[in-house]
Amino acid sequence: MTTHDTLTETYDAWKRATDEHQDMMASVMSGGLLDVRAMMQKTQQIDALHATWMKIAQQLVCTRTEVRA
Repeated sequence: MTTHDTLTETYDAWKRATDEHQDMMASVMSGGLLDVRAMMQKTQQIDALHATWMKIAQQLVCTRTEVRA
């Protein structure tokens, strides 16, 4: 069953992944090596987590286009 805890857990996982991606980019900008495979895997993870969060949010949260009874 989908709950607000699931929504929060998914958000937290997305946030961690975006923070890790930001750290990877900062490393490259500071002269570190670019690991293309790791960077692509991280962006795919972020995209998947975002899609999951959106699916859960649509089940639990009112949107601008609908009103829950």
